[in-house]
Amino acid sequence: MLNRKKIFVIGDLIIDEYITGQAVGLSLESPTIKCEHTSTKKTPGGSGNVVMNLVALQRDVGYMTICSDIDVYNDLAQKVNVYSISTNKQTSSKQRYYVEKTHVQHKYLQMNYTDDSNLCTDTEQEVISQLTNILPEYECVILSDYRCGVLSKNITTSIINICKKQQIPCIANTQLSDWESKNSLQLSKFNGCDLTVLNEDEAKVLSDSFLWFESQVVETLGERGSKFNNIHVQGIDTEVVDTCGAGDSFIAMLSTQDWSHDVEKVLYKCNLWAGLATETKGATPPSFDLFKERYEKR
Repeated sequence: MLNRKKIFVIGDLIIDEYITGQAVGLSLESPTIKCEHTSTKKTPGGSGNVVMNLVALQRDVGYMTICSDIDVYNDLAQKVNVYSISTNKQTSSKQRYYVEKTHVQHKYLQMNYTDDSNLCTDTEQEVISQLTNILPEYECVILSDYRCGVLSKNITTSIINICKKQQIPCIANTQLSDWESKNSLQLSKFNGCDLTVLNEDEAKVLSDSFLWFESQVVETLGERGSKFNNIHVQGIDTEVVDTCGAGDSFIAMLSTQDWSHDVEKVLYKCNLWAGLATETKGATPPSFDLFKERYEKR
């Protein structure tokens, strides 16, 4: 069912923090809701969500990133081999505030803290040196780029060259929020990867404007499924609660597959795993047992 056991992920960790409070009325100071804090939960987001999906898929995972939160780092280190990048950069985070009233939670605010500064040249060289020794131990490499500074041009190019030399499949996923000229450079970093995963809008602009791009493209289409090599596989029927993190789930499953054979089956597995991830709130990996049960009933 899953072809590859050892997967390496490098990219931007984003700490997802969920803060929930019970509504108790309106503030006397201003017309805002007043809450009593009930819970705070931190989970690894960004490339960390790709990693947690691979853990749920029972893979042996290596993970290189920046993590300045000791609690999140310790939690990750219990599950995967973490190669922490030594730097003064802070880990980016997203704080989501939920208000609960009559047993229903409503999201009221999201606060993003982003450190997208570049790594210094010495740190880049140290990372590249480490990767030269580490990557040959793995069967597939995922570049998970959330534009927070880990995957510089130099580091990305070096990874692609190492993977080519060692014949290790390499998959890229980059977050392109708009298609200004800067995104030409952003996308060009991944030229030469075996696969690049893009959404429908990104893939359309790529086909129109980036004829030089050599990487094969897997196109995700939301509830309509996904497409690769002109083969389109429909998405699955799910009770969608939250689509956050579904793309990370898709690429995690894709990394475990041999996409050179039976593309329809590969895309179906990716669609199923990503679809199941939308059935819970937040970026939460599905159950592998549930996946196997649904796959066998297809």
